[in-house]
Amino acid sequence: MNKALAPSTSPRDERTIARLIAGGDRAQFTLLIRQYNRRLYRLARATLRDDAEAEDALQDAYLSAYHAMPGFRGDASLSTWLSDLFEFGGSRCDRICSRVLARL
Repeated sequence: MNKALAPSTSPRDERTIARLIAGGDRAQFTLLIRQYNRRLYRLARATLRDDAEAEDALQDAYLSAYHAMPGFRGDASLSTWLSDLFEFGGSRCDRICSRVLARL
């Protein structure tokens, strides 16, 4: 039975959730997305200043997170780890940021 993500999960719980997702538990990944989507969308929107670009970058970040989940060590919270993936990771953020900034 899948246990829903609690707003304040412990580091051990987060490592367990990451292991479940890495093992293919799509329900846990869906819960993870639902829990952090608002925060990450605000980060993407603030960075890119464009709704459509923020949504695209966020989708890429979630895809990267799903594939990178086996590497989650629990050194930071899942929230921080996901934010870092968006800001520095495999999303199209750098290309999109360059394109958006060129329009300014």
